[in-house]
Amino acid sequence: MEVMTREELGERLRTLRKRRGLTQEALAEAAEVSVDSVRRLENAAFSPSFDTLTKLAKGLNVPKVALITDHYDEEDDLAVMLRALPSPHKEVAVAMLGTLYVQASMTS
Repeated sequence: MEVMTREELGERLRTLRKRRGLTQEALAEAAEVSVDSVRRLENAAFSPSFDTLTKLAKGLNVPKVALITDHYDEEDDLAVMLRALPSPHKEVAVAMLGTLYVQASMTS
C-alpha cells in the first residue's frame, strides 16, 4: 500500500469534497477544522496531523484510508454513501442504480 504525496492528498480531498457537493467552508464546518486548513491541504501547502485527517474523514464520511492511500475508489465511496443513507432513501438509491444498470447492460 503506497501512501500518497501531499499533492495527491490535496487532490483526493478536493475530489471527495466535490463528490459530496460540499464547499470548502461546509467541509470545514462538518470536520470542525478551519477553512484555511482545508484550502491549504487541497493546495498541498502542508501535511495534516493525524487528528486533522481523522476530522476530515469524519466530515466526509469516509475511512481515513480513503484520504491517505490509493486503495479507495469510486465503488468504495459509493458503498460508504449508500450505507449512510436512511432506509427509505437507501431503497430509492438502490432502485435507481438498478435501473441504470439495466439500461447500461441493454446498450452494451
